[in-house]
Amino acid sequence: MAPQPEGTWTMSIAEFLARYLQEAKDKGIRTPVLCVLSSTCDQARAVYGGLTGEPMPPVTGPGGEEYGPTEVAEPAQAARLLREHCGGGGSLG
Repeated sequence: MAPQPEGTWTMSIAEFLARYLQEAKDKGIRTPVLCVLSSTCDQARAVYGGLTGEPMPPVTGPGGEEYGPTEVAEPAQAARLLREHCGGGGSLG
């Protein structure tokens, strides 16, 4: 693969999804919710803490301030964390 200019996406969407679907499978999550979290958002940092039990690490590199960690979760866990930290966005139904 040719070198990519700094700050460009180097993984295809298929590779991205395959990576996190495999992670979910490894964790025994049959219907995963993919959480792409922003390090600039207090609610996203709280959701990350709820998923991992740890504070969100600093994100470095181009776009890092917007595209922080990506995590997989079970639907009920994701909905609960969204309700707790983000308001009505976590409501089902």
